[in-house]
Amino acid sequence: MTSTENIIVPLIAHDLKDPIGAISGLADILLSNWNSISDDEKFEFVQDISISGRNSQLLLESLLTWYKEKKEDSFNDLIHVDSLVQENIDLLKTNASLKKINIVNNTHNFTIKANKNMISAVFRNLISNAIKFIDEEGEICISGEKNNQNCTFCISDNGCGLNNSSVDELLASSSAKSILSNTSANTGLGLILTKKFVHFHNGKLWYQSVGGIGTQFYFTIPLICSN
Repeated sequence: MTSTENIIVPLIAHDLKDPIGAISGLADILLSNWNSISDDEKFEFVQDISISGRNSQLLLESLLTWYKEKKEDSFNDLIHVDSLVQENIDLLKTNASLKKINIVNNTHNFTIKANKNMISAVFRNLISNAIKFIDEEGEICISGEKNNQNCTFCISDNGCGLNNSSVDELLASSSAKSILSNTSANTGLGLILTKKFVHFHNGKLWYQSVGGIGTQFYFTIPLICSN
C-alpha cells in the first residue's frame, strides 16, 4: 500500500486547469459573438458550459474525498474501464470540441481490480495530453487488450508527434518529488503523476511517437495487483 496524500493537491490543481480553461474559453466565444450567433447556438454553448462545470465539480468532489480519507489506498476497486474512460471523455469533451477532435472509446467489456482514482487520473492525463498536442479535427482512440498476466491500454492520436527527448527525460526523471511539491509547475506534471500511478500498480508506461503521424501511450495493469 502507498499513501498518496501529498500527491492529491497538485493533482487537483493540474486536472481542473484544462476543464476550467475550456469553460472560460466557451464563455469568451459566446460573449464576443453574442449578436452574430443564433439562439440555438447560444443554447448549445450554455449547455456545454453547464456540462463542463458540473463534471468539473464532480471531479473536484471525488479528488477532495480521496484526499480527506487520508488512509492507505485500496488497489482492489472493481473498475468497469469503459465507464471510467467515458467519464473522463465527458469531462474533457469541451476541450476536445473547441478543436473539433473526435474521441473514440474502444475499451468495452474490460473489468479490472485497481485503485479507481489513480487509474482515472492516468486516463484523464493521457487523454488531456493528446488533446493538447493534436491538430484540429484530429482523432483520439482509447483501446485495451487482455492477456494472462496484464491488461494493456493504449491512448493513440493522429497528431503531429512529440519531442521524444523531452518525454524521455520526464519518464526517466528521478526528481518527481520536487516537481510534485510545486503546484505551479505545469510542464510534465501530468505525465509524472501518470508514471507514478502506473508504477504504484506494478505496471509499465511507455510510448511511441512519429512526427506527422501521431503518438501512442501504453500502460499495463497486472490482472492481480499487489502493492
